[in-house]
Amino acid sequence: MTEAAILLDFVGSRFKVTADAGSWIDRLRQAFGGFVRDDAVTSPDFELTIRETTSPAWAGGLPLTWEGQLPDGHMGRVFESDGSAVLEVDGGGVLVIDHLERKALAEFRPGSHSHFFGSAVMLVTDAALMATGQHMVHAACLIEKRSGRAALVCVPSGGGKTTTALALAHDGYSLMTDDASALIPDAARPHVWGFPRPLKVHRRTAELLPWLGTLPDCWDENGEQGLPLEGLAGRIEVATGREPVELAAIFLLGPRSTGGHAIAPLPKSEMLFAIAHDNVAWRPAGLVPRAIRRFNAFAQMVAQVPTFVISAGTELATLPALVAAAMDRSTQPGRNLP
Repeated sequence: MTEAAILLDFVGSRFKVTADAGSWIDRLRQAFGGFVRDDAVTSPDFELTIRETTSPAWAGGLPLTWEGQLPDGHMGRVFESDGSAVLEVDGGGVLVIDHLERKALAEFRPGSHSHFFGSAVMLVTDAALMATGQHMVHAACLIEKRSGRAALVCVPSGGGKTTTALALAHDGYSLMTDDASALIPDAARPHVWGFPRPLKVHRRTAELLPWLGTLPDCWDENGEQGLPLEGLAGRIEVATGREPVELAAIFLLGPRSTGGHAIAPLPKSEMLFAIAHDNVAWRPAGLVPRAIRRFNAFAQMVAQVPTFVISAGTELATLPALVAAAMDRSTQPGRNLP
């Protein structure tokens, strides 16, 4: 049987995927259309092989480091060593990543695309990025149109990233992503870019941003629904390029304000703790080497740019101007806190 294949270029991280069923490649093309490359590469930076099987399995032998509900809703388990990671997704399959050899194998049941195109695909994408020194960041990424510089908006899931990102993209900013950003460390200044993915909009977001219009009555049990970026054409600015942008500032979303908005400098130690808590895998036995590299990259990023905390009120139309003012102040000397 001839295998189907696709090459994805994640801003310099060349990621080749082969599968024994073309449906997997079709779904990857839909998910990462802007990153597809047609040129042949004999030595990609990372390779993934996807196999369909009715009995997914792996060799075992790694310690269990996490078990519970994955962000995509499926139950799963993670097994890890210094150079390897395994994700079991109940009812779907298993993903085995060899970080040292820069390759991965996914064995999933026929038709179990929803089990793969969630936590599993993001985990292996992160591995492909790390193969070239990039790091995925759970943050919204926006470009200030006036200066061409980028801002990251950080907070754990459910904390308001999408609402804040939409408010900014409606006035003065271009949205790269509301959830999945990538960091390119640099000795002079870090650069960032984002994975454009459908937004997950909450009922409360629709209430706070009436310009979204009337959304379909198809809310899930969490009061959320997916909203494709193309469905927001004319209402927000979406960044169309895939080039990395210089990072100017990082904003952490704090508790909501009962009055007006408040934006204040945040000590860098507090920002680093917040980002690491949401992005670095802390295991009972300590940090594996790749987690240490990720932490060090985040520490360097935080040290290089100003950091702020936002306590947003309900009048979100006034928030973009305040964020822009904070980014302007970030270019002034003496604005960083330890």
